[in-house]
Amino acid sequence: GTLVSTVPGGFLPRLVFVLVSHAAFMLLHLQICLSHFTCRVFEGLPPPGQSWLETQVWGTMNWSCPVWLDWLHGGLQFQIEHHLFPRLPRHNLRAVSLLVRPLCKQLGLPYHSPTFPGAIVELLSTLKQTAMQCRALPAIAQAQGSAKSSVVTR
Repeated sequence: GTLVSTVPGGFLPRLVFVLVSHAAFMLLHLQICLSHFTCRVFEGLPPPGQSWLETQVWGTMNWSCPVWLDWLHGGLQFQIEHHLFPRLPRHNLRAVSLLVRPLCKQLGLPYHSPTFPGAIVELLSTLKQTAMQCRALPAIAQAQGSAKSSVVTR
């Protein structure tokens, strides 16, 4: 609200500002959701005995696309490599992925890299599973409340 209200020129320039800013960041938002929401979530420390490498590989995924689309994704399709080498310039991520994939295979770690449409399907499936779990929460809370009220304390 405050930022939009500072755009001079009235309603039309403000509308254009909102539409352009949403269009510009829509792909970034989608890419971040794709590469993180469908993966394992860690609370606190990783499980005992799990290495930093394992945590990074399990906590994100890549998606495959042709080389000519690298400019559009800006390297964000290589999230595994980005998590392993956060300061590596994005134009080197594709080359490093050719080293990381066989390393993961050698160590028995997943190197998850579906196609972009496949990643979208996985994201939608994860969001549906989450929504179904949330739908069940009121019934669980009610059952726990009933169980507490049936316990007699002295």
